[in-house]
Amino acid sequence: MRLALSNLSSSIPEWRFVIVPESRWQEAADRFGVKRTTPAFSSLDIRTTYVERNLLSQDARIDENFQRFTGSNGARRLVWVMAHEYGHILCQTSDERKASEAAGRLIYGRGQVCR
Repeated sequence: MRLALSNLSSSIPEWRFVIVPESRWQEAADRFGVKRTTPAFSSLDIRTTYVERNLLSQDARIDENFQRFTGSNGARRLVWVMAHEYGHILCQTSDERKASEAAGRLIYGRGQVCR
């Protein structure tokens, strides 16, 4: 997780990242009102990002659930998902499209992340 976050050209002070075991993921998603198939989500109000433990696997297989979000796998998949969550956080948005666009700018080191 730290390696993936270090690949992004930004940091977020006083932000927590919580890794949730697969066995508790559905409960966490339900509690925050997000789709159970979402691999990670952020709560802007409590400055916390929740990450499903499966996302941290370096397994080379393509997981069908993650395939909907990115064709990457392993470490690159984690970097993309974390960049997407950073997009939500840095741009203070719940808009998935805006977060994905910001993720691309973060990954490629573009200066102005939020537009």
